[in-house]
Amino acid sequence: MNHLFTKILITISTLAETSSRKRKAEICRLLDPETRAMLVRVLEYVHHPYMNYYQHQITEEEIKEFEQRSSDRWVWSADLFDALFFLLNRLNDDEMRGKVGLNLCCMYLLEFPHAHDFLNLVLKGDLGLGLKGKSLRMIFPEFNLPRFSIQKCNTYGGGLLSGKYVCEPKEDGLRMILRTVDNQWTALSLKGRPLYNCEEIFAELELAGVPKHYVFDGEAFCEDWNLSVSITKTQKVHPERYRLKMKVWDCISASEWDRGPFITPLGTRRSLLTGICGFYRLHKLITTFDEHVIVDMDLLSADEQRQRMLLIRDHFVALGYEGSVIKDLSKPYIFGRHSYWLKYKPIETYEYIIVGVLEGKGRLANTCGKIILDVNGKRVRCGSGMDDSVRKYIWEHQTQLIGSYAEIKFQQQSKSGSLRFPIFIRLREDKL
Repeated sequence: MNHLFTKILITISTLAETSSRKRKAEICRLLDPETRAMLVRVLEYVHHPYMNYYQHQITEEEIKEFEQRSSDRWVWSADLFDALFFLLNRLNDDEMRGKVGLNLCCMYLLEFPHAHDFLNLVLKGDLGLGLKGKSLRMIFPEFNLPRFSIQKCNTYGGGLLSGKYVCEPKEDGLRMILRTVDNQWTALSLKGRPLYNCEEIFAELELAGVPKHYVFDGEAFCEDWNLSVSITKTQKVHPERYRLKMKVWDCISASEWDRGPFITPLGTRRSLLTGICGFYRLHKLITTFDEHVIVDMDLLSADEQRQRMLLIRDHFVALGYEGSVIKDLSKPYIFGRHSYWLKYKPIETYEYIIVGVLEGKGRLANTCGKIILDVNGKRVRCGSGMDDSVRKYIWEHQTQLIGSYAEIKFQQQSKSGSLRFPIFIRLREDKL
């Protein structure tokens, strides 16, 4: 076994068994330069926000099946890590989905069988070190990756606001980040995972010559939310992908997005976005700025603000939107949930992780009777709000749905932490 690989495995095992972050930092500080440099390089592949390997965990059965049915072999580099990085770069290629990528993984593991568990950890995107984000950068200052997150909304609670705000319609779409990676346009979900069947949007951007040093934030949409999910989550060519468009509401410099700090205020970003969409006459990338309402909060009392926000929200709801989003025009983009953006919907819904599925009784036998949700550590059952087609879908796909989210509304939360009268709204498979 490769000597460096052995040291990397020992380091990973030691870090995984160590709970103290201070002790983890000390272990890493004492690594010899060669081991430390290689560990950092591996971590950069594992945690790179724009590397998507399109592969599940490789099983022993898949390797044996490949060995029996195929005479293909790859002449790999003698070095395990050189071969690993070559493999990962190839797997990141959009053309390496499915069996093609699986076969390449099997070829690699036939050459380096002792790397099986290690490769699965890399494909999983977690070496199990208990270190991510800021902790990794603190322990390894040389760790050099672009950041990935998105800005999210807090809920508008009627408090006094100051300055100029823009009120936008809240879309019932699928969050999409559009940017270039290695000079190629790519579409990512709110978790940084690839969205598929966006080639017509990419082609329009390329043909129009839209500058590639911007990141666009918005929603993928079609006639309805379910179709948007179906198109963007299907890895094969979707027959209705031509329907897909992007309603874009923000435009951020790629340098600010990747390295920070965020400094450009929303008002400036909106002007830039208006100019890009207007100048390049885009049809797949559109804005709804003509529907937006700008309000100077300093001219209104707290009661007047609440009344105005309510009127605007109800106006958007009447137009078919979920509600409104209230944004501070003077503030920069910021990763995470923040009061710079406030959502305002008629009915507040919440998203909880599905941890179980119960079979129905009587007429609902052989379908889903209830789903079990994790509500802040408490198991809560929800069976209302699902039609027969949804119950059938959940029951047939329960294995895949465990760990995904369901959107729920309810009357109130009890003192014990349970939900009173929970009602199922929809699955959020985009948040797997």
